[in-house]
Amino acid sequence: MLGKIVQIWATSLHTYNEQLFAGSPTNITTLWNSIDGGTWIAPGVGNINTTAAIIGMENALLSFLIPYAWEASSVYPFLMDTGLACGTTETSDILQSFWMSSSTASATIICYDNQIYHLVAPIGYVASNCQPITHAGGGCSASSFSAPTGLSTLDGTTWGSLTYQDLAIR
Repeated sequence: MLGKIVQIWATSLHTYNEQLFAGSPTNITTLWNSIDGGTWIAPGVGNINTTAAIIGMENALLSFLIPYAWEASSVYPFLMDTGLACGTTETSDILQSFWMSSSTASATIICYDNQIYHLVAPIGYVASNCQPITHAGGGCSASSFSAPTGLSTLDGTTWGSLTYQDLAIR
């Protein structure tokens, strides 16, 4: 279904490019009205790159639909803000031991704007009474949060060029 939507959109974009830049008097008028006053196409831009547009469209659709698929299957991912700077190891080991396994932490880590985040979901047992983390203890069960189902397939090759980092950052 998604492939058909993208193909229809790509065909429409290709047809639009062909017609808009065909050079007929009607098309020149349409083009002029579209760019008059600099309101549509930036200077120096010619035909819209169909390949780049298709990738952008796929990523936009997938970024919209994947969270709905998770919700439909009762998976509720969220972005955990660790409060840690990228590259932090000692404190992140403490964080991981309380909230998620080290394999989940490795599979879900996102470093953005020098902050560590994890795209996780409450899958399996989730402690109902988590305590603040200190060096003396606290936190939740180590299995409280897991990678959302299918997260490993958001690797930039399986779902177009979309990655799980794209879902969190864009």
